[in-house]
Amino acid sequence: MKKAFWFVVLVACVGLSYLSYQNGQPSLEVQRMSKDAACKDLEGCEIKADLPFQMSTSSFGHKYFWGTKLGNVSVSCKREFMFAGNWQCVRDADPGAAGAPVS
Repeated sequence: MKKAFWFVVLVACVGLSYLSYQNGQPSLEVQRMSKDAACKDLEGCEIKADLPFQMSTSSFGHKYFWGTKLGNVSVSCKREFMFAGNWQCVRDADPGAAGAPVS
């Protein structure tokens, strides 16, 4: 019985490690979603380039920095559930706001 328990723990650890690895990989789909979220509901906002000028990925989410005509915008993308579910991207701060990244 002990061996079965530890086997289940091992399988769970391997599964979580794999999901964590997958979340940390850059994704063009998530990048496109972040680009859409960068200027969502901002009048006169236009992305300057096709690619973000900076990005970071981790097991728990992605962060993209976009240059716009209004200023630089950071967008955070996370999954609905920590390692699974659909990606959701949200702008962290409006361009030019206090705390917004500056290039």
